Amino acid sequence: MDRQALLTQDNPPWVFLMIREAVIRDLHPEVRLGQCKRLLELMEELYVSIQVIPAHARVFHESGFQVLSYKHAPDVAYVDGAGGYGQMLSDLHDVRRLTLLFNVIRSAALASADSKDLIRTIMEDT
Repeated sequence: MDRQALLTQDNPPWVFLMIREAVIRDLHPEVRLGQCKRLLELMEELYVSIQVIPAHARVFHESGFQVLSYKHAPDVAYVDGAGGYGQMLSDLHDVRRLTLLFNVIRSAALASADSKDLIRTIMEDT
């Protein structure tokens, strides 16, 4: 929750989030409702874009990752690891590879409005 405070500062960062449909559906019903509500709230923020990767999408990466872009520094990437053993990548080739992968996955994701509709449907099914 502390990290989410960044979204309410004067000049918040742009956030492009993609989440698999299965991740939302697999949440325990008591948790799913709150998470869906929070995603829908975040989708109202100007600097936040959330897209759902539908179950039928044929894209995959073995772990979650983030690509971080800075105004006055080179881009870096962070790849999630089990037990908090993630890895920060600064090698230009690695960062470009993950940026390309991000764009491939994003092209398979639902549009923002369709993602919002799907999240509402999942929430209502809870």
